[in-house]
Amino acid sequence: MANVVLLNQAETELRQALAQYAHASRQRELATVVRRLRLGLEQALRAQFETDRPEADFLALAEALIPTYVWRLQALIPVLAELERKPGRVSPMALRATAASLANIAVNVWPRLFQTAPPPLVHPPAAGAALGRVERSPVDMPTAAHPDWEDLTLWVVLSLLIPWLLGLTLRWWAIRVVPRVIPLLLAVMALTLVYLWLRSLWGLITRFGLVRLLVVGTLTAAAIAVGLGFWGSAQPPEDTVLTRLRYGVRRLPDEVTRWPGYLFSAGAHTGDRVLALLLATSPPDARSVPTPTVPMPNGGEAFRIGIAVVVHTGGSVLRCRSSPGLDHPQVARFADGTRLTLVAGPREADGLRWWQVAQGDLRCWSAETFLRPGVVGDR
Repeated sequence: MANVVLLNQAETELRQALAQYAHASRQRELATVVRRLRLGLEQALRAQFETDRPEADFLALAEALIPTYVWRLQALIPVLAELERKPGRVSPMALRATAASLANIAVNVWPRLFQTAPPPLVHPPAAGAALGRVERSPVDMPTAAHPDWEDLTLWVVLSLLIPWLLGLTLRWWAIRVVPRVIPLLLAVMALTLVYLWLRSLWGLITRFGLVRLLVVGTLTAAAIAVGLGFWGSAQPPEDTVLTRLRYGVRRLPDEVTRWPGYLFSAGAHTGDRVLALLLATSPPDARSVPTPTVPMPNGGEAFRIGIAVVVHTGGSVLRCRSSPGLDHPQVARFADGTRLTLVAGPREADGLRWWQVAQGDLRCWSAETFLRPGVVGDR
């Protein structure tokens, strides 16, 4: 005995799904239509056998009531299961074919399920063309397949971002003062971006086809080679069109591989600049100590390579940097009273005189303002 309430709900769901299918053009819309058609058909079949077969699955119910279409439903089960588990892996072509098949089945079995006339079936332009016929929708839908600009834009942005992030990661890993957890997190982020890059590329391949992408890539490379040959080179000895084209083709691999190198170096430079901004703070008493504009008369005589010096910061911590200058990252911190040895210098930078100091195997640069001579010859 059929459940009238559930049957009416299934009929309403299928009517709405077929109306939505007539205007579906994007991948998300097609996925929604497939789910609604599948749900509506299952509800209609269960409404017919609610008391007799409560535990039967979708295919068993279809075999009992619409056996002619069981083989078509069996062919769609893998796509439906993949759509429930990982929707992003279902290609637009498979979605269009599945939606068209479910819509045809729903209209053909409509009189048997609901004992009423089925609604008119209107295929979207892309699905109708795939089925060999196009039925115009009341709404004027575009007939051309639009490129998936989201995947294309994401792929281009990630292609530029990944080398930059790798340069930043490796640079911060090489600097000892940076906690190791930061470059590790950046490495995980880079791997995630690589996964998204491959997924976007796969989305473009499944939408346009590998052959089309190769043709477009070849034409783009040829256009870049022509540009390099005519506008990116000096005048060749034999200034002919063929000579310039050959020059552009030879230069193309170098130019293409040079951009990731530029981005990688930009990421490493960004790491240095960020560390310089974070670590270029002077000790608290630095503002109270006057910065000389000319060398102090006795300072140059007292300081020389080989003598021992003592950190004198008034209780603060001395930030010792990788090179002379406040914009360079710090590589060590010394407490007030630490004994060091001058090994190189002096150099002028940022209005200060800098000396390279040593403590064991560690070498770094410190401003003379925060050092005081110790015992001569003391190492």
